Amino acid sequence: MELRHLFVHLDSTPVRARRVALALGLARRFNAHVSALFAQVDGVVPTYGLPEGLPLTTQATGAHVIDRFAAEARAVGVSFDAAVAPPGGAAEVINATLEGARDSDLALLGACQEVYAHGEVPPDLIAQVIQWCGRPVLLVPCHGQAETLGRRVLVGWNGTREAARALNDALPLMRHAEAVYLLSIAPPSEIAAELAPSTGGVVRHLRRHGIEATLVREPRHALSVADTLVSRVTDFGCDLLVLGAFGHLSLPAWLRQGVTRPLVGQSTVPTLLSH
Repeated sequence: MELRHLFVHLDSTPVRARRVALALGLARRFNAHVSALFAQVDGVVPTYGLPEGLPLTTQATGAHVIDRFAAEARAVGVSFDAAVAPPGGAAEVINATLEGARDSDLALLGACQEVYAHGEVPPDLIAQVIQWCGRPVLLVPCHGQAETLGRRVLVGWNGTREAARALNDALPLMRHAEAVYLLSIAPPSEIAAELAPSTGGVVRHLRRHGIEATLVREPRHALSVADTLVSRVTDFGCDLLVLGAFGHLSLPAWLRQGVTRPLVGQSTVPTLLSH
């Protein structure tokens, strides 16, 4: 798959700048078109980062955000279209974002729930888009490294359908990686009995795409899966994490269990998830 059409969700928070920078950087790298959508709960307009005198309405704020995005895209010569979603509540924001994500090759969302203190973005936007858009989703953290993407990659592998799809969805981003780590996390008893998810075939699959992957088998001990992933991203100096969603290494499952912060709140690198 080639990345020819990117989607980026925008809101009024200053951290959207990281999403914009990454989307425009990827667009230049892949000669891709970017569709930007400002979608935010109507009536929730924080004043931070907005020019003095701007009417405090969602539509006026959205128009300002879109104008800034357009100026940045033109400055770097990226093809784009941009729009403000019609006024609405949480359901309308989710539906508009879903529609935009479905019409793209890759959707960029902010993994920044802690900055949405005023309810600008529905708390379940990430889970809903990942589950229903049918496209890979790249979560962009509020802090940390986002200047490079795909130089050093950590893939969470558990042999599921979701993990296989995420791996293939990430191929364009991994094609020129200097290092790719395939991390399999399983109970020590399964590793000892060679019952952990098979990895030989997927390593050969990556090799046929010109990607040499290093297999890492990690016994599951005291650390949660999320904590282990975050730790290994740091240990290996990775700038991209790749996971299958709604499986064993599942972001939406963590959302349901209330332990998403170890990944979304603490991960300092973009995370690609596919369902």
